[in-house]
Amino acid sequence: MKYASIIILLFLNLNLLSQEKHGEHVMGSVMGFDGVRDVPLVGANVSWVGTSQGTTADLDGKFHLDFPSKLPATLIISFVGYESFSKVFKKAEMEMLKVTLEPGKTLSTVEIRERLEASRLSFSSDFHQENLSKKELQKAACCNLSESFETNASIDVQTADAISGVKRIQMLGLDGIYTQMQFEGIPWIRGLSGNTGLSFIPGTWVEGIQVSKGSGSVTMGYESITGQINIETFKPDGPEENVHLNLYGSAMGRLEANLRLKSKVSDKWSTILMVHSDAVEQKNDFNSDGFLDMPLRRDIHVFNRWKYASERWRLQFGLAGLSETQTGGQLDFKRSDTRSVNYGYGSDVQLLDGFAKGGYLYPNEPYRSVAFLAKYRHMNQKSFYGLNNYNGVEDYAFLKGIYQGIFRTTIHTYRLGFSMVWNRFNEDFRGQYFSREEYVPGTFFEYSYKPSEKLTWVSGLRVDVHNLFGIQPSPRTHVKYSPNEKTTFRLSAGRGFRAPNALMENSGFLVSSRRVFRTASLQAESGWNSGIVASRKFDVFGRESSLSFDYFHTEFENQLVTDVETPGELYLYNLNGRSFSDAVQLEWQLEPFPRFRAKLAGKYYQVRTNYRGQMRDRPLIPKFRGLANFEYEFVKDKWILDATLNYIGVSRLPSTAGNLAENERLDRSLDYVLLNSQIRRNGNNIDVYLGAENLLNYKQKNAIVSADQAFSPEFDASMIWAPVNGRVLYLGLDIKF
Repeated sequence: MKYASIIILLFLNLNLLSQEKHGEHVMGSVMGFDGVRDVPLVGANVSWVGTSQGTTADLDGKFHLDFPSKLPATLIISFVGYESFSKVFKKAEMEMLKVTLEPGKTLSTVEIRERLEASRLSFSSDFHQENLSKKELQKAACCNLSESFETNASIDVQTADAISGVKRIQMLGLDGIYTQMQFEGIPWIRGLSGNTGLSFIPGTWVEGIQVSKGSGSVTMGYESITGQINIETFKPDGPEENVHLNLYGSAMGRLEANLRLKSKVSDKWSTILMVHSDAVEQKNDFNSDGFLDMPLRRDIHVFNRWKYASERWRLQFGLAGLSETQTGGQLDFKRSDTRSVNYGYGSDVQLLDGFAKGGYLYPNEPYRSVAFLAKYRHMNQKSFYGLNNYNGVEDYAFLKGIYQGIFRTTIHTYRLGFSMVWNRFNEDFRGQYFSREEYVPGTFFEYSYKPSEKLTWVSGLRVDVHNLFGIQPSPRTHVKYSPNEKTTFRLSAGRGFRAPNALMENSGFLVSSRRVFRTASLQAESGWNSGIVASRKFDVFGRESSLSFDYFHTEFENQLVTDVETPGELYLYNLNGRSFSDAVQLEWQLEPFPRFRAKLAGKYYQVRTNYRGQMRDRPLIPKFRGLANFEYEFVKDKWILDATLNYIGVSRLPSTAGNLAENERLDRSLDYVLLNSQIRRNGNNIDVYLGAENLLNYKQKNAIVSADQAFSPEFDASMIWAPVNGRVLYLGLDIKF
């Protein structure tokens, strides 16, 4: 059954291919002169005058549009701030256009504004994708990316334990390690940073995020099983201000400073420097259990990236460095003390990242391109959890090359390439040493068939050869059908695999007295994901809204099972039996009246795994979740009020049977609601925002098992399903010029 969805889709696609009609179309690219050079005008409108038939330019400024049924017809291309371009077509003959729009004339009496959507489901993308803009990230306190998804329905945020403060994400009811997280197409959050890496990316550095459910494109890598998250940071030649300073402070004593400096060095070179620093020096214990709700923390993160752009060549490279120190545990714990006196948690991380990517653009052939991407990372982490020490060192190198072209016409396009991964780990936990070295050469081919604006089929295969896990094929296929411009149906299926990192990916369970039993023969985690998505636009009170329904099923071939079914013990072993996830989501985005936008979503999860012969629900995963987000702009869009309500349903908890009576817990959590809100005042050069998290002040009672006996066999801080800190107020300031 696990191959059924692939086989059905392949037969469907072959049938569609046999019915191909070679309709004529117009295609090309849209560029704009920014005063120094031509740049792609992403999102430029391309349409036929007098019809509803149109499209938008993609990230490279490219577009593809069928001719209308009646000719002659006038094609118009427009973009805010630029003069429009138009051309009359008398015959339906395929033509390649390369259009450069000129900057528009300044009008003294008319102001043209473009409303930036915070989040938007893409109806035009070949894959199921939601685009999150910087406006969406501003809705949250947005200290780092792990705290920036509270307003997004596709991604769930969960606290790993009650001591370390680590926040993890989940997609389709499964841990974020099964979601491939990339920086502009380059693997970024993985390996030893798979559990904590989102906290290493400041929210003020991020320009936008693309969230895709399902297996995704084979060109992006083999590690995607449940989805992909691609992070776009601010570019050296972007349209944003040259100087941006962000200051943030919360009632918990958290202070942050973020600085962006952007400069054009010459007509072809530009650079941006981003600096982040934060500190937590205040001790907080809102639930009065004797433990810090948030570790004391100091870190500094610096990122410098450069860009070179000529008529045919694009090159970007950069270097980032991070140093972070955290200290948590009992209120009286100090690093200088003997650790057996007070329970302590500590983590010291040093991280060095370097990346490069480039591409060649073929003159007069926008459908052809060559690109390469490369990355190197060195990460060193030293941590302790009470009396247990952990040291980990990772070196990672990545290289990928891609060529894109067409078969005869742009109805048939393809991408092919290769990748190479080298990864070395050295870990020490409780005096036991674990090391491994991975070499993973791979190749991939992806074919896209687009006979019209209504139908797109993308199918690909990648084959990677892992030196430890052998040959790993990853076939993937996607079909999109749009019977009209307001309705889209999508089908997808595919396989992915990854190498597990048993200790760091389960670090939340290390904040306990559990004895760890780890299998010595870890296998690759692999699984199949299939899904169906239906999206529809329609008018409500005369304004456009969108409704989306999706269902995804993930079936694991093998999985590293995290077994906490026995009190006081943690077992890590390879799957023997079934492990699967069913995820259903319904989301409605609407604007019932001007400047008031709402997003309503509900989700249902069924996630089950075989634990030593018994199928059970995965613990700490709620079956039901709900989200309601409301945004209102008033006083000529200068003031923005935002509120987000999250409903978290009941989840199964690991057993505490056999503990002392005072250390026993229920086998189910409670359901609860979280309310976050923020008001922002946008000025010409200064923005001010005031907000609150957990406004209803909900806290999990007795979150830490045996908190008064931290070194007893029953101590456990991993049974976390709700916040341990209460209401948190914060204030922020953005200065830009």
